[in-house]
Amino acid sequence: MRRRTFYLVTITLLFFGANLFVWNIQSQTTPFLPVLKPTPTPTKKGREMKNSIGMKFARIPSGSFMMGSPTSEAGRNADEAQRRVTINYEFYIGKYEVTIGEWKRLMGDLPEGMKTGLDAKFKKSDKQPVIRVSWNDAQEFIRKLNSQNDGYNYRLPSEAEWEYTARAGTTTPFGIGDGINLSSSQANFDGNDPYGNASKRKFLVRTTNVGSYQPNRWGLYDMHGNVWEWVEDIWQDNYNDLPVDGSANLSRGDASQRVLRGGSWNDGGAGCRSADHFFSPPSNRTADGGFRLAASPKQVTIKMK
Repeated sequence: MRRRTFYLVTITLLFFGANLFVWNIQSQTTPFLPVLKPTPTPTKKGREMKNSIGMKFARIPSGSFMMGSPTSEAGRNADEAQRRVTINYEFYIGKYEVTIGEWKRLMGDLPEGMKTGLDAKFKKSDKQPVIRVSWNDAQEFIRKLNSQNDGYNYRLPSEAEWEYTARAGTTTPFGIGDGINLSSSQANFDGNDPYGNASKRKFLVRTTNVGSYQPNRWGLYDMHGNVWEWVEDIWQDNYNDLPVDGSANLSRGDASQRVLRGGSWNDGGAGCRSADHFFSPPSNRTADGGFRLAASPKQVTIKMK
């Protein structure tokens, strides 16, 4: 969509008592996504969005990237063969993992898996990410959020969208720091198992408040570590014949398993790489599993294959 700014230049000539006006019209292109008022509200000139329950989202540009990892990347797995993915649409993704506070504001209580049997080392404060939530639980949260009709369609990101946003334009193992080394001073993971030439640091053995570490270039926090994040896709142990347009894989592979991304507080550095992925049954609830959301204006339809 184009927004036009008009600049008025008025030249007044006194001739036979008449005025002559000259308009100089210049246009500039400023892409933006339409928003329905009063909520969500755009911030920072449309680069961010905050919805009706206070969740913050970053606007992600369209683009193309190499999904997966090169054979030279340390710690890579055989299921990370590279392929080019082109995402020709803009969308929003959560700046943070979904928090306990956000869950309670929408759902009225803690997630079912956090109500009993949770180790005391895990805090239940509002800024902590929800854990012990299944893929099915995430879908229930999404259904209720969409019922608010605030002008956006909420969903889990596709696996391709997730990696695209984690990389934020980088081609290195990580989208933060120098991209090639990672210590637990930069992300919440097992500090006894750093990546690259990073030094060993503290292992917290629990989640931390979202946003406790540096964001990537696109303003996203905790894309590496803290909790594994559910994405929409069905698991397949390779990328053969999967979508290359950013949409989720909903038809190929093992339909009894869904994909998770990002690594967690309980993983070594290699498991937190942008290209790493894992799988689990959609009903599974673990102490290192959470999610973040993607969103698109209701005027924009994202194809899911």
